[in-house]
Amino acid sequence: MRFCIKHEMKGRLRIHIIQNRMTYAEADTLSWYLEEQENVTEVKVYERTADAVICYKGEREEILTVLKQFSYEKAEVPETVLSSSGRQLNEEYKERLITKTVLHYGSKLFLPMPVRAVITSVKSVKYIWKGIRCLAHGRLEVPVLDATAISVSVFRKDFATAGSVMFLLGIGEIIENEDLKEMIEIIEKQVNDSDYTAMDIAAAFLKQALGQVNLENDRDNGEIDWDNTGAEEGMVRLFINIGKKDRVKPGDILGAIAGESGMPGKLVGAIDMYDKYTFVEVPREYGKEVLEAMKNVKIKGRSVNMEPANQK
Repeated sequence: MRFCIKHEMKGRLRIHIIQNRMTYAEADTLSWYLEEQENVTEVKVYERTADAVICYKGEREEILTVLKQFSYEKAEVPETVLSSSGRQLNEEYKERLITKTVLHYGSKLFLPMPVRAVITSVKSVKYIWKGIRCLAHGRLEVPVLDATAISVSVFRKDFATAGSVMFLLGIGEIIENEDLKEMIEIIEKQVNDSDYTAMDIAAAFLKQALGQVNLENDRDNGEIDWDNTGAEEGMVRLFINIGKKDRVKPGDILGAIAGESGMPGKLVGAIDMYDKYTFVEVPREYGKEVLEAMKNVKIKGRSVNMEPANQK
């Protein structure tokens, strides 16, 4: 396999696989192959960018040899590994949720009020019609209540409320119309491996999707507000969704930030750890770069969500 090293520190490599496009199956294959190696302790493969982060023990040359010897064609991956992988399903649901969120909040940002009012009114017809059909069959069910809430909001010209109700109903349609078995299994595994409830994790998934969209919009427009994070002068304070209960130490967070972003570790400021979350300060000029680099990163096996902190 042809690859190049993007970042490197002792016991950890971030590589880029040189190929046109990485499929979900290829990502699962590479991940399985590396996890099977005795000197590999943790692996994360990103099919979107064809990157991989590998934590290992032993000599650097040994892991490089393992990587050079890898071939998709020669890797004898058990069929159950590919068939039970939730990678593709997870990305599909993530894309659908993000797309729906982008359209919902994007229209608020870029479309004038009269245009949004027309779009909301047109969309409301679908839900109002469902409510009318229920009443026509003599049934007083949830669609009737939904239709009433939307109709009243539109009649009062409260298009923001009507749009929000329909946005949440759209999320419900994704849940109702799709097979969520694999996603449920992923949540159950998270529950078993942590102290959080299924409700905590489901809420975190939704917040991450919504927050990710808003953060991407902020980055694209260069509008991240660094003035209200509660950091010392010249620094910015970042929130991370892992803490002491995840068996994470300050050195783990420092190493991840330095390794992923390429920023010298000595520039990382105060790291304040709590049971379920952590605050870390980095130089203001590195803030945007660190946020970008820490997307989809895992620390001690836990997915990391990083965002600008609120002021203390």
